[in-house]
Amino acid sequence: MASAFPVVVVLFVVAGLMTASWIFVRKGPQQTCVPIHPGRLRSSLNVYTSRRLIRTSLMLTFACCYLMWAIAYLAQLHPLEGALTRHIHYGMETC
Repeated sequence: MASAFPVVVVLFVVAGLMTASWIFVRKGPQQTCVPIHPGRLRSSLNVYTSRRLIRTSLMLTFACCYLMWAIAYLAQLHPLEGALTRHIHYGMETC
């Protein structure tokens, strides 16, 4: 019988990837900027805001991919309905 151990292991891997994306996102002029108060921002705050946007996007992507994988894996591990074989005789299905 399979266990839910891989779900926990992959959770730690995804948490590590999220931490790495938070730490190692570089600043750069090509990043998308979301100004809070246009016209009053200094360039340093502008770069910080764009860095925060990319960090958040990466972390949200990792979280959504993990949830999609975990739901699909657990649905196969513990299905809501079992196989119905009582109506099948010799390869023919009867109702």
